[in-house]
Amino acid sequence: MTTSDPRHPPLTERTAFLANKVGQLLHEQIESGFGALGLTGRSYYALTVLERDVPKSQQELAELVMVDATTMGALIDELDERGLVARSRNKSDRRRYDLTLSDKGVETLNAANDALAAAEQNFFSPLDKTQRKTIHALLQRLLVDRWPPPQ
Repeated sequence: MTTSDPRHPPLTERTAFLANKVGQLLHEQIESGFGALGLTGRSYYALTVLERDVPKSQQELAELVMVDATTMGALIDELDERGLVARSRNKSDRRRYDLTLSDKGVETLNAANDALAAAEQNFFSPLDKTQRKTIHALLQRLLVDRWPPPQ
């Protein structure tokens, strides 16, 4: 027996469901583009953070990417093995390693940025320029005081 309770609208009328579905579909397109480069969303995010704020410790990077230290350790090991990042001892704290992008990491990140731009262009193609700016501004507003996490 199905009931039509107005307090429980169909999923397609719930903003949270639609936002989640958009995120899932966009994520699939982005991951497809990154996959051709041997990257994932997490590895892309890590490379992007390292490009903007260097050097970073593994712990700082884990907090920014919002993953646990073990997961970040495995991710950094993979990026290091591929020659995308370099680890060096911190001069003031010899127990800490600082992470920086290698030249190959910069090249890979540039290619990933191109792949991301293509995925965004494709995904948001049904919207005109004004609509894209509006959705971008609304998403930024929703993230105020929520992300990125305070440091």
